[in-house]
Amino acid sequence: MKLRNYRVALALCGVSMLVGFAAEAQSIVGNGGDGVELEGKVYSLDLVEFGLQHHPYLSEDSSADPAVQMAVEAALPFARFGTKAILARKISQLLGCGFYVRFLPMLTAWQWILLEGVPLVDIKDEYSPVAAMHLVQIAVRDERFVRISSLGWERMDDANQAALVLHELYYILTASMYPEWATDSRNARALNAFVFSPAMATLNLAAVDEYFARFWIGHEQPEIEDMIPLRAGLKKTRASIEQGGCVSDAPPPKKAKRFWLF
Repeated sequence: MKLRNYRVALALCGVSMLVGFAAEAQSIVGNGGDGVELEGKVYSLDLVEFGLQHHPYLSEDSSADPAVQMAVEAALPFARFGTKAILARKISQLLGCGFYVRFLPMLTAWQWILLEGVPLVDIKDEYSPVAAMHLVQIAVRDERFVRISSLGWERMDDANQAALVLHELYYILTASMYPEWATDSRNARALNAFVFSPAMATLNLAAVDEYFARFWIGHEQPEIEDMIPLRAGLKKTRASIEQGGCVSDAPPPKKAKRFWLF
């Protein structure tokens, strides 16, 4: 069976299965989080690229775990209440699906700093869709710091602020896989957009596969296809998704297993 049929598992857990050291990485410096200036507002590049900036899926049918809420509040005290609520629901939903991605350790291990009125140096992404887009540098990562400029941040709505934060976390995961991904955020953008897409709302595997088939998630000759250790867990992970129905607040069936990836 082709690996592409497992893209939902790949999106949620495949990357993190191979990069457990990401939260401990000391020197990840990347292209930074970009926004797109449209109609006087700023939106997450990830959501704009996938056409989700106006109506993203916000996991409103899921509840936030109190521990996740506390971690988000501690890491991002400057964020608006709505932004933190969306982040807490998103991370809780992923955990509820049975996937342990190191969002919480990364939230606390990295220091998130809001720079009031300070523009950031533009760091180019080698594969950024720049045509007809006015990109705004909103965040830059350096060592253990994620610096966010208030100039762009405060012009984003709650959903797009939440998407920016999750982009940073996905980038930390993907950039730690291959050095060339340090200036290539396409994987992080695709993973992040999926979490805010209708496909995440249903976890219907056909919809998920169709969604990712439309966009780039790997290189033309993706190294990830050669990662034999990744394949071993995909069948069980897919079975867990099919059994689980992990979008609602209802507990998963007893047969559904939790796969700890670290």
